[in-house]
Amino acid sequence: MNPTNRIQAVATLVTVAALPFLYIGGRTDTAALTAIGMAVFALGMLVCPVLQHPPRILRRRPHRTAAAPSQHPARNR
Repeated sequence: MNPTNRIQAVATLVTVAALPFLYIGGRTDTAALTAIGMAVFALGMLVCPVLQHPPRILRRRPHRTAAAPSQHPARNR
């Protein structure tokens, strides 16, 4: 499975896990549960935009292969 798909699957589960907090917090007028539910829901929803435009620290660097010759002439001897 693609790592991006795994992250999105976990984000989906996190988002679904927030729904009971939102429901119970809204039913019982408990501000703390509603706030927890909103925070968890927002984190789950923010995963897709972060995957679309990842921060610099999360971007993959191209791998250097050992078999490829160097561009520097002195290193190819």
